[in-house]
Amino acid sequence: MRSRRLRVVAAVLAFAEMLVIVYLSSQSRVDLPDGPWQGRDKLVHASVYGVLGALLALAAIRPTARAAIVAILVATVF
Repeated sequence: MRSRRLRVVAAVLAFAEMLVIVYLSSQSRVDLPDGPWQGRDKLVHASVYGVLGALLALAAIRPTARAAIVAILVATVF
């Protein structure tokens, strides 16, 4: 079973990431660095919300498949 400290740190980091997402979403334009691929914003979105889902899953009290599914759903809805 994971330690309480790890769950608390994961929850705080998830909350901080949510605040950053809300802040960046309120900006009229966020410039990304140039890259060799098209549609890089989709990759950035998938990465950011994937990390959020992982942090929410780590913050769960019981590490079960159901907790992971709920974490992914919460990140998706957010």
